[in-house]
Amino acid sequence: MDSQHGLWPAIWAFRDPWPGHGEIDFVEDYGWNTIQTSVHTPDGRGGVHTEHADLASAGGWHVYSMDWSPAEAVFCRDGTEYLTVTSSMPNWGHLGTMYLVINLAVGGAAGSPAGATFPAELLVDYVRIWK
Repeated sequence: MDSQHGLWPAIWAFRDPWPGHGEIDFVEDYGWNTIQTSVHTPDGRGGVHTEHADLASAGGWHVYSMDWSPAEAVFCRDGTEYLTVTSSMPNWGHLGTMYLVINLAVGGAAGSPAGATFPAELLVDYVRIWK
């Protein structure tokens, strides 16, 4: 993943109505050479409760995975676990069937893209989802 200020590559999932039914950010890079993974659930006051982990960005290809059960979600990069979120997270039950999104946003939370190099790419080799 190419980490550049102003570019915001992300692989994430949400459930309508968003954000009231939660969000899972499998991989986000805000251009600071850090990959962030987050789980967001509604806090009951119009905001969200968040649990997350940061990883150093690493060039080349990687396999990001999440094993999701009723009890927990376990996140790994290249088979190494780096975040576990358990069902004790407030409003865990709001995380149901979700839409998967893979996108490369420009600007927004990643800041100004003025110094970014274009064209820019978010390359994905494969996506596997099973139940």
